[in-house]
Amino acid sequence: MTSLENKPEFTRREKLVGHIVICLTDLAFVFTEFEGRENLQNDEVKRALERGSIIIAYNHPSTVMTSLDREVIRTTINSWEGIKRGVVIKRNLAQSLKAGLTIDNCRAFAITTKKYQEDEEVREKENRKVLGEITAYLKQKGSLLEYYPEGTRNHSMNRAESGFAHLAQYAELVVLVASSFTNGFRPRIEVLQPITGKKGVRWCMNKFGRKAGKQAYSDLAMTFIAGALPEDLQGDYQSSVELAGRIDLNPNLNEHGFTDEREKAFALTYSAFKTGQFRYGSSVGGLQS
Repeated sequence: MTSLENKPEFTRREKLVGHIVICLTDLAFVFTEFEGRENLQNDEVKRALERGSIIIAYNHPSTVMTSLDREVIRTTINSWEGIKRGVVIKRNLAQSLKAGLTIDNCRAFAITTKKYQEDEEVREKENRKVLGEITAYLKQKGSLLEYYPEGTRNHSMNRAESGFAHLAQYAELVVLVASSFTNGFRPRIEVLQPITGKKGVRWCMNKFGRKAGKQAYSDLAMTFIAGALPEDLQGDYQSSVELAGRIDLNPNLNEHGFTDEREKAFALTYSAFKTGQFRYGSSVGGLQS
């Protein structure tokens, strides 16, 4: 990854296009079905930002939704004093969009992807550097980071990368946002109730080990998002949503058959969440407590 400076140099054209992107997004947001604002604009989130940082985690259905997702932040907590905003993006994002982020007072952390840098050693070195910068950012009080755990756009959900949980272990809260299109064209954004970051990741790592624990936490968070989406958009998390529904009806895990270690890990993690071992809120997404 490479980190963009707070005030990078952009051409007039790039700045103009950046302003246009923001204006068009503002206009499109008027037609967006937006639910769950109270799950972001509340005392729980404010207290978390006073103690430390929060992550806003989105699914990633399209470029259009990526811009509209960011309006959730702009229209909800942008007026709060002392809040720092950051977003993780791909390094090859168009300069005009980077200009738009800068105009919007949002710090961008740019991931170096294989498409941009084929040399794995160079790519990993660059990404380790900015991973440290993101970690330092999340350790600052009042920091908010927008993140797409799937790593790439897809109509239905891809499995999240475990790197999401690596960042979540430094955050007080993780606020989950489900994005989709209703009737095939109208954007719909739902902010779900937040879950704990540090405590949840720590529980998962203690239970399953460092690497598997991070993946278990990532899968839990993304299953909540999937539960708020139509079935055809749930992708890699459809089976987890169905399993969560079965556990809701019968909490005794010994009476459930698991097809693989992934299902078993999810069941244990979801059960721990349900029984209050590392939770926030009374329900998340489409999965009721």
